[in-house]
Amino acid sequence: MDDARYREWFPKVEDLIWNDLSQYIEHIEREGHIPHKEVIPKLAALGLYGSLVPESYGGLGLTVKQYVPVLIELSKMYAGLRGYLHTHVSATKLLEFATDEQKARIYPGIASGKIQLAFALTEPDNGTGTTLCWFVIPTAARALKGSACFCYRRTLRGLPGSPSGA
Repeated sequence: MDDARYREWFPKVEDLIWNDLSQYIEHIEREGHIPHKEVIPKLAALGLYGSLVPESYGGLGLTVKQYVPVLIELSKMYAGLRGYLHTHVSATKLLEFATDEQKARIYPGIASGKIQLAFALTEPDNGTGTTLCWFVIPTAARALKGSACFCYRRTLRGLPGSPSGA
């Protein structure tokens, strides 16, 4: 995104954060989860899920210098929402290793928020959160087994253990 367009866009991000997303803090604290059905479309409307997705694939194509102020502003309002967005956005970097066909097929859905991304740190005794908890999550296709501490977004798929209504 060029600097002139960024200067017009960023105040809209600030407005979204402080005048819209901030209303969910009490709900998140009380219920213990982010109301995905309300928050995802709001972040998507400003293209935030595509922050680091190249413009040629429907993203914003922000530089890191442009993206970091978004994270800072979210952190000032509520760090949990910063993590919620950044987990998705940082996982897009994995697609730098994808083929052109894979990028063309996947990036647009990521940029629009229709495809939600996450990642897990799976190495025992390494990475963030080495205070580990054990889990087994059965799905229709397979069972995920292992240990981890910070595994996010399982509620989006309705896996066992997710809060009701998530």
